[in-house]
Amino acid sequence: MGPNRIKSKDYFRALTILHGALLVGIILFAAIVTFLVQTGSATNDTDLRQPLQYLLPVVAVSCTVSAFLFFNNRLHLVRLNPGLYEKTMEYRAALILKYAFLDGAAIFSIISVFLTGFTGFFLYTAVMGALLFVARPAVQSTINDLQLNEQDAAVLEDPEGIIE
Repeated sequence: MGPNRIKSKDYFRALTILHGALLVGIILFAAIVTFLVQTGSATNDTDLRQPLQYLLPVVAVSCTVSAFLFFNNRLHLVRLNPGLYEKTMEYRAALILKYAFLDGAAIFSIISVFLTGFTGFFLYTAVMGALLFVARPAVQSTINDLQLNEQDAAVLEDPEGIIE
């Protein structure tokens, strides 16, 4: 296969692996921080707790809004590309940006737990993780997001279809 060709199943496999790795990373990091908090090995800075109680919701909402605004803005530009290969590569970049915002807020909330010892901040981790989980890559959502014609949609729906 040439440099501008990829099988549909390989494209979605790569996106799924990336998405899964981000989710697993959040879960593992949260588990490690939970262990550290329970064993008393984590920092217990009570002075940081109050500012973080105000900062964390702002970061979570800002990241969530940014994720969807940047994604939708980029998606509008992606749809203007003439070829399926260009559309799918730009769509992947838009998804990665969306995932980065959601993952970043989740990691910030886990770091907040580590710094303060207050496990209530894991609520933000759970919400951001849930939003990331819901944004998982799927053939049908890609077809809908990119507003593909029937011919291009058929290529993505066929696991052996060649995106070019």
